[in-house]
Amino acid sequence: MSPTSTYSIISDCHQGNQQYNPWMGRLCLGLALGFILAGLWPAVPAFAQPPAESDNMIVRITKALIDWWKPLTYMIYFCGLFSVVWGLMTIPKNQLKGTVSVSFMAILGGVFMLSLNPFLDSLAITLFDSASAHSSGTLSYTSTSTNPGKVYIEFAVIAMALIGLLGIARGLLLLKRIDLSNSELGRALVHIFGGIICINMPSFLKALGVTLGGDFNSAVTTIFG
Repeated sequence: MSPTSTYSIISDCHQGNQQYNPWMGRLCLGLALGFILAGLWPAVPAFAQPPAESDNMIVRITKALIDWWKPLTYMIYFCGLFSVVWGLMTIPKNQLKGTVSVSFMAILGGVFMLSLNPFLDSLAITLFDSASAHSSGTLSYTSTSTNPGKVYIEFAVIAMALIGLLGIARGLLLLKRIDLSNSELGRALVHIFGGIICINMPSFLKALGVTLGGDFNSAVTTIFG
């Protein structure tokens, strides 16, 4: 996770009127596409036998990324607590301004952040009819694929899960701006649902493969097992 992403979430938590930065969504989308390509690259026959040194390096990076899941969830809990307290404290002031819904949406977003794991499960059940991956509070993924490059697949899944977690946090923080701009609702929903898809990317691609069938389904089965 880059320092810029961490700063964006923390600063958003403290600056309710900060202008939305559209480049953050584009950066997350670019990173997500990059990680998808990183996972699909070993499926190309010419690169199906990666060097052992590369495997070891990717495994070490993947293990290092796994350790970031809990600190990020704790940071989201903190932002949720701050959002609830901020919402409660600003109700009188916003009542005078006629924007009390800003406070209520901040409280709602904070409650969702404080109930992060049940919130992830509810989103996943809505989209995939199953509990969310990693909702137990730990980040882990082991590919059942026989693809020799499965270490890259595991790296891509873990990295995208972290990006998805940051996206959901960003979306929940955007809820308190809905009354200030109608466009913020769409941005918040894109971050939230895009984030849960990133967290459950194997399930999403398998469901998409079953729907589309053909060569795409065969490729997904080969990659994810």
